[in-house]
Amino acid sequence: MERTKYNDGTKQVMMQAITGVKEVYKEATTYNADTPRMAYHMSKYGLNYGQIAEVLGVNEFTVGKWLNSHPDFAMAVHEGRAIIDAKVEASFLQCCLGYEREELVTTSYKGKFNSMVVTKTYPPDGYLCARWLAVRQPKLWANVQKVDVQKTINITNNIDATDITNDELAMLETIGIKQLSAASKPT
Repeated sequence: MERTKYNDGTKQVMMQAITGVKEVYKEATTYNADTPRMAYHMSKYGLNYGQIAEVLGVNEFTVGKWLNSHPDFAMAVHEGRAIIDAKVEASFLQCCLGYEREELVTTSYKGKFNSMVVTKTYPPDGYLCARWLAVRQPKLWANVQKVDVQKTINITNNIDATDITNDELAMLETIGIKQLSAASKPT
């Protein structure tokens, strides 16, 4: 199964969030006292620096400059990001371990509707478990293991080239065996 960065639903929600935030904040083009609050809310909903810049009507470089020159802006962005990161981490862990969720299911049989609460079980995701372990315990679980091999190998070919004709030597030179050719030329 191929994994993508966002599924279609998530991308749509992100675009709605960006559009909604733009409507609320009406593209503030300069830094003001309200900019940190706006950045906090955008970060809290998972917008990246480029998206925040787009909403504020500035370029990404300006957002970077504000992060370095306005400590209140930087703190607001990092606090907002911490909230969404914690939610994603909790969801990720839940998917790693597997979980159960109760859902209301309605069925219809011969015109009669029946509703009941059903507990659905979602098993652990092996790929996510391996990813988690590779990051948290790389020496044990990394996909790439470092193997340090230090061995010197000397290969010496002693070839008796006294019986090779000049035509054969010329052919050897054309295919790149010049050392053999030089060693066996008559002096």
